Amino acid sequence: MKNVNATIIFILSVLFCTGINAQNPEKKKQRIASQKIAFLTKELDLTEAESKSFWPVYNEYENKVEQLRKEKKANRKNIIIENLSDSEAETFIETESNFGVNMANLDKQYYAKFKQVLPVKKVAKLIKAEDDFKRYLLKQIKDSPK
Repeated sequence: MKNVNATIIFILSVLFCTGINAQNPEKKKQRIASQKIAFLTKELDLTEAESKSFWPVYNEYENKVEQLRKEKKANRKNIIIENLSDSEAETFIETESNFGVNMANLDKQYYAKFKQVLPVKKVAKLIKAEDDFKRYLLKQIKDSPK
């Protein structure tokens, strides 16, 4: 009986913790997006005029990056490498390497667009600030109570 109660308590606590972490992923995504906007705005020290021209281009860039990530995720979904034939494995490898090429091409294309709306040093700051924001998020996750 003791083991049954302990098992029930364990299952309920796992469900409760999962519910807390999984509650409204869209809200969590919006909160992170808001943090990123504030972080980048501060790091880039954007003027009002720069903000007006920068954010539409940046949002377009982010949407395209998200689309590439979704395509990559779809390519990996339900893939069991051990079950692939050699030709299927080759196709998988090519698709994965194309993702990297496509991401680099997208970066290059949008860095040119960013230079049309921001000074070149702010574009350089953007590249660094995006990495800094990723590290900031990872630190928040690491430091958050389990």
